[in-house]
Amino acid sequence: MSEVLEKIKEAIGNKYEIRDIIAQGGMGQIYLGVHQSLGKKVAIKIIHQELKKDTDIRERFFREAKLSAKLNHPGIIDIYDFGSEDDFDYFIMSYIEGTNLKDKLKREGSIELNECLRLMTAVTDALSYAHDKGVVHRDIKPANIMIDKQENVILTDFGISKELGSSDNALTKTGISIGSPPYMSPEQIKGEPLDKRSDLYSLGIVFYEMITGKHPFEDKRGFEIYHAHVHEIPLRPESSVPYLPYQIGDIIMKLIEKSPDQRYEDGHQLLKEIKSFSSILSHITDENATQIASGKIKDNDATQISPGKIKDDDPTQVSPAQRPDKDSTRKSPQQNHEDDSAGSPIPDETPRISGKKWMVSAAIGLSLVLAVILVWKFYPQGEKSPQEKLQPSTTVTTVELPQEKPQPSTTLKSAEVPKPTKPSLDSIIRKITALGEKGDAEFLLRLWVDKPEFEIGDAISYHFQSDKNCYLTVFNKTSGGELIQIFPNHFNSAPLIQAKREYTVPEGFELEVTGPAGSENIIALASEEHFDLFPKKFDEQQPFLSVTEDDQNLIDLIDENINKIEKVSLIRQQITYSIVDTKR
Repeated sequence: MSEVLEKIKEAIGNKYEIRDIIAQGGMGQIYLGVHQSLGKKVAIKIIHQELKKDTDIRERFFREAKLSAKLNHPGIIDIYDFGSEDDFDYFIMSYIEGTNLKDKLKREGSIELNECLRLMTAVTDALSYAHDKGVVHRDIKPANIMIDKQENVILTDFGISKELGSSDNALTKTGISIGSPPYMSPEQIKGEPLDKRSDLYSLGIVFYEMITGKHPFEDKRGFEIYHAHVHEIPLRPESSVPYLPYQIGDIIMKLIEKSPDQRYEDGHQLLKEIKSFSSILSHITDENATQIASGKIKDNDATQISPGKIKDDDPTQVSPAQRPDKDSTRKSPQQNHEDDSAGSPIPDETPRISGKKWMVSAAIGLSLVLAVILVWKFYPQGEKSPQEKLQPSTTVTTVELPQEKPQPSTTLKSAEVPKPTKPSLDSIIRKITALGEKGDAEFLLRLWVDKPEFEIGDAISYHFQSDKNCYLTVFNKTSGGELIQIFPNHFNSAPLIQAKREYTVPEGFELEVTGPAGSENIIALASEEHFDLFPKKFDEQQPFLSVTEDDQNLIDLIDENINKIEKVSLIRQQITYSIVDTKR
């Protein structure tokens, strides 16, 4: 046994056998131990020897032990004992055989929806219990969510937790970062007072990662991640998982709101929403639930699932594939005909002719037979055949049929057919401004700029907000005759916006008015259905899509898209502002 293990053994006594090291972090190591009498495995966490001299760090270490020990919940790790010796401070906790969520995400990428809901329910329940006991975790992240071999979910590592109302002075002056940057809430980064809603923000980032398989700010490093948490709004998870039910996207985006006041009030409120959506999924067959979870449903779009849409006693809400049907094995008449022509016997359940139909069919057949006999009996020999004699009348009859009459259009010369005109930029702008209806109280769409008049060179930003979750496109008809798509853009490429959230374009930098002098129009189109107008993608060189009179191919494509969405229910808003040139 090494010198270090000898000292650990001396520190904790002979009650436990010390085995391998199983984890190591900034505060110390965790060893696997076995209770000598009971043979039960435990985890022994030991503070680094060099940190033991720092009284603040020791306080942090023992805070974890005390707070964890007071929390008695199956979803929170158990603390059995803790103590201090000359060389080591330690505490002994339950050993969890299994994995953590961080490793699970590395192996699997995104996690199936039903499993996500199960994990979120378990973590939220444990977190709500801790919050009810006055404990804020402050370090919610995948590495601190354990999943044992029985699929139980256990919340661990309360090393930087605090009791509500207690002072943080002992921890903040150590210089050790409080929290994990990828999961820290905006108020945590800014050093503001924290409450349970800070944990909910971190949990929202974890939920986003489970659903999409990636962090909402995955490309950010160092200071960038802090800036992103405080200032940037990530793309909705539907941008990565297109057929994700919109209720799940709403839950995630509410969890990661910048302002704590815009998040869920507490974990119990969140738990209620998760369970409500889970109950909706329970009305769907296992097969369809799996398709929704994996994003395979398209025709029956999972984003349309909402409470009350499916009733247990309403068979009209169940697809034919789900509804039991005693005639489900019966083939269509076309299939029976195909099978019969191939030599297959007609199935026994082929419909029989009813009595009345049989009598009508027999009468018609008998009439035809009598007609043939009369023609044969009275027709003189040596004359033309009936077919030859009837030929002229059949010809006349054919000519007089409506379908054989010449159509007026056939008399037009090709030179008289008008040639289609190419759409112009002005024509598609007129079409865009004619789409949809002006927003009303049922679907209020607000659109505004900073002021009604700008000088060339002024900074400008565009603002919009909707009372409903919707898909939105915002255009600027510039004074220079250009049509620019303001939203979506390179920075916010998803057209789906959240209800009652104010959006600003651009965000984080200034956009200058270029002129020339004149008036500019802003047009916003919104719908609860997805729609597209610009058939182009964004890139670094062109963050805002634009079209001029010279872009005929692009104008043609936009015109085609306008024709496609004419039946989409759209709400439209327009505003106008002025540009002046004071240098003239």
